[in-house]
Amino acid sequence: MMEFGARPTERNLLLSAQFLHKELPIRIARRALDLDSLPFGLSHKPAVLKVRDWYLDSFRDIRYFPEVSNQDDELAFTQMIKMIRVRHTNVVPTMALGVQQLKKDLGGTKAFPSGINEIHQFLDRFYMSRIGIRMLIVS
Repeated sequence: MMEFGARPTERNLLLSAQFLHKELPIRIARRALDLDSLPFGLSHKPAVLKVRDWYLDSFRDIRYFPEVSNQDDELAFTQMIKMIRVRHTNVVPTMALGVQQLKKDLGGTKAFPSGINEIHQFLDRFYMSRIGIRMLIVS
């Protein structure tokens, strides 16, 4: 990656955009699906629904973007990716708000019910995937 991006030629930028055009929708769709299947009703909390909608919007943006085949396409695609990155800026605090909403609905108890490890495991996977996606789209 470092060699590929050390001296970005027009060809390398085009190849990167083509790769992202194919890879990002897969990764983003997986996160959106994961957000729909969380335990304890976490998937239905307003903050989590907002994050899911951000992922769905980003998925649509990329899927409906035409194939990247030249430098103009690559520049337009790069601009769209920058907008997606901005859209996802508040994912971490918004997900934290969703967990707070769940905790409040569970009676504000300090301890979550048994089985909460499933949420911890999800959040670990979700945030690791988010880091990977952000590494791919940072310019």
